[in-house]
Amino acid sequence: MATFVTVGAVRIQEYILRTSGADEGQLRKRRGASRMVATATDPATFGPLGLIRNDQTYAVEGVANLVAKDPTEKPESLAVKALEIARAALPLAYLEASWAVADTYPEAHQMMKAAREGHIPDPTCAGARTSLPPFREDPYAAPCTSCHQAAALQGDTCVDCAQRDTFGARSPVGTHSRTPESVSLEQVSKRCGQELKLAKDLGTLARLPKDRAKRNHLATIYADGNRVGQLFAGVTDAGAAVALSRAIEEAIQASGDEALEALVQLSRPGTLPGVVTVLAADDALITVPAPFAWTFALTLTRTFNARMETDKRVARALEFGGHIPTLTAGIAFTHVKSPIEVAIQAADSAMRLAKQQKSGESAIGWVDLTHPGEEISSLFALDWLNDNAALIDAFTDLPANQRSGWERDIASAQAAGVPDPDILAFLQREVRRLAFTQLSVDKLGLDDILRLLSISRWWPSTDSTQALSSEEAS
Repeated sequence: MATFVTVGAVRIQEYILRTSGADEGQLRKRRGASRMVATATDPATFGPLGLIRNDQTYAVEGVANLVAKDPTEKPESLAVKALEIARAALPLAYLEASWAVADTYPEAHQMMKAAREGHIPDPTCAGARTSLPPFREDPYAAPCTSCHQAAALQGDTCVDCAQRDTFGARSPVGTHSRTPESVSLEQVSKRCGQELKLAKDLGTLARLPKDRAKRNHLATIYADGNRVGQLFAGVTDAGAAVALSRAIEEAIQASGDEALEALVQLSRPGTLPGVVTVLAADDALITVPAPFAWTFALTLTRTFNARMETDKRVARALEFGGHIPTLTAGIAFTHVKSPIEVAIQAADSAMRLAKQQKSGESAIGWVDLTHPGEEISSLFALDWLNDNAALIDAFTDLPANQRSGWERDIASAQAAGVPDPDILAFLQREVRRLAFTQLSVDKLGLDDILRLLSISRWWPSTDSTQALSSEEAS
């Protein structure tokens, strides 16, 4: 029998995003919060309690999966002390700890899940505790100028934001700050043979494209694996489960790094072309310059899917049933001054819509909040995007005023109650009249055309790609 303990931050993105904004100070604090979470949930932090990393499960950002094979005190006491350590490191985070005594981790996992849901079969064998942020006792105290949610106790900031600033000012590399962003910074620098640095603020990130245009738009990509939980649930062999976990962790890290490497070639030199918030397990949350969004999202999803298809550890897990894991992504295009939490929520919604409508199939959803009136996500399956790249290129190469003119024409016609077949016939005549020989709309529905007009706003044009390639060659 062993004692298994899990302790970590709940609603981690909400906690990190307490400090919003595009300027250098707020981005530094968000990075600091990520480093605080990484340090607080590092298994080594709980070593004095006799707890070590539980290698029978996969890594989840902001969660420490621990085991004590020879505990010297009661399991509940161990979990409570672990929760106290995490609270000291994360002053205003929502925290949760659970524990179970079992022969194997799969058995303990089910017991801890039941405990968190309030269904505890035996309180002596399993349980859960929640630790809420301290209640703000003085409602008249000056609010923190950084997060505006807690009392300013250290100058004009709260204790949590002051700690964020300290952690954010530290070097992004080194063994004591192994955040998703610091890992990618090291790996992408090695891949490119450059000593890259982090963008100091979101405005700097937006201006990284080499095209010399005045850029002030960003894209936030939220990606998540399809049917990963179902696959893990069917794997009854502990060794196969651990191997599958590591295969997925390695795949998401390598896919994110490869996608960032592709952007380095399109960027001004010296800066990592993304702000990496999450890149672990089967999740990715990364912000890049808007013109790079499709290059990043396509490289990320294609690379992850390809690794899943060829990894022997995944093949071993499939012997227990299930499907090959794939990745679905959501993209939100926003202005650089738009609150980052709005971008993340929109990207998350786009990703979830793609998951729902494509039912396990790899897909990419997107929403362009920089375009007036576009608040509903669009999506295409990844296979469709792969097979129709030439068609998307043809739409992208149309003059921007022509595309926006068609969007207005379609909106006006729909508002006037014109039937879809008549609108399609008009567009087909327009294509022939304007002699757009590379563009074929005869087999497309009106919804497809609207999605193609939307996707073409930020799809990299063939002219710009050729220009960038020529600049690289020179």
